Amino acid sequence: MVLGLGFAVRSLRVTNLSPPNPQPKPECSPSLSGDGTKLAFEVERPGTAFTDLCVVDLISGKRRVLGSDRNESSQQPRLDRLGKRLAFSSFASDWTPGDDNSVSDVFLYDLERDRVQRLVPPNPLPGVSASYRPCISRDGRQVAFVSYGVPDPGTTRGRNVCLWREGDRAYSVVDHFRGRGPVLGAPSLSPRGDRLAFACFAYDLLPSIPKDIHYDIYLMPLTPGAKWPPAEPPIWERPLLRPLWPVSLLSHRPDGGSSNANSVEPVLLEEECIFSSLASNLVPLDRNDCHDLFVRDLAKDGHVASLTPAADDSSFEPCATPDGRWVAFTSYATNLVPGVPKGSNIFLLDRKTGKFEFLHSGHNPSIADDGNSVALVDGEQVLLWTRAAGVREVK
Repeated sequence: MVLGLGFAVRSLRVTNLSPPNPQPKPECSPSLSGDGTKLAFEVERPGTAFTDLCVVDLISGKRRVLGSDRNESSQQPRLDRLGKRLAFSSFASDWTPGDDNSVSDVFLYDLERDRVQRLVPPNPLPGVSASYRPCISRDGRQVAFVSYGVPDPGTTRGRNVCLWREGDRAYSVVDHFRGRGPVLGAPSLSPRGDRLAFACFAYDLLPSIPKDIHYDIYLMPLTPGAKWPPAEPPIWERPLLRPLWPVSLLSHRPDGGSSNANSVEPVLLEEECIFSSLASNLVPLDRNDCHDLFVRDLAKDGHVASLTPAADDSSFEPCATPDGRWVAFTSYATNLVPGVPKGSNIFLLDRKTGKFEFLHSGHNPSIADDGNSVALVDGEQVLLWTRAAGVREVK
């Protein structure tokens, strides 16, 4: 049964932990609000193996710890542009009443009103329909996430993409037909909230089945204000291959052919999509045999370029400003900036000048809209780099 999803349920309370500065989890995934004033990340719950969510006001220094009174862990926080709403996943069953499916769910927390709601996928099945990896629109009114076993968990199970819109329930974005492989990683919403991208191993999302099947990046248009979900096309020559909504492939060769390796981690911009790919045939002379970052121009079909063409090792985890000028990412490459240490490092690319800047060792970057601040994780520290002050630990 799909539960009502209005902001009608209040969370119990926000608890101040003791000690006052719990340690971040080494595997945490920080999220900067678009305006750069708020930062959310996972912290250890003292004396337990659980994780809670910490939201820091970077202007005042005030901290809030969410979920420390819940019966399980919460993780994967994602803030909207103004830091007013927080999407996250949690195994806890006591965030809202009626949560009895015993698996991870996606929640949306209104930080101003101190209210939380559970975003339930269509046709949830107890013990199967786990939901996680949320992304949130800049206005906080849309949340896309990954969920198992939708829309028909009794017949075909796999990871699929769901989309929730304010005032409505969540819908499965693409029906789960025969031959569908799982979605990988978090989906991405465009800055205007009118497009959705995701990585999927599939051969039935498009009528034309490629010969080489890999994880590829797919793009789906979303029309703000339109009836939701949009009506299906009345006629489709091959019903088995019919998508619920139109989709297009982003990780193809310039001539329209298939790539020769996996493409993952899409980041939608206003008119572009950045992604990481091991494919060597997306651009000419790609011979470094590692994951590179690519950008697809959504206005020019077939136009794709490499952002790290000369890197001597793999690059992952891109994030970017809405205009696409500044791109922060994780890379093992040692030749992007002279003298960088070996290992996992965070770089900042200015696409206007083409110059790379080494920020710090670490992973999981998150960037503010103006490109002047980047959050990252290094060991058991959450760090904040700012153009004005460099790197500091967030405590």
